Amino acid sequence: MDSACRSGTCGTCRVKLKNGKVRMPVQDALSDADRGDDYILACQAGPEGDVALEA
Repeated sequence: MDSACRSGTCGTCRVKLKNGKVRMPVQDALSDADRGDDYILACQAGPEGDVALEA
């Protein structure tokens, strides 16, 4: 997956989380609407079990 900053600030790795749960220490590149629509930043999101992404 493309990623420019690897720190959660640029948003090039933004992807929709279809299933599961992740932890993300930094979400600066996500708007409130993105978070509400289940978008994550793949560069630094840590899965908590099985996850499915829309890529």
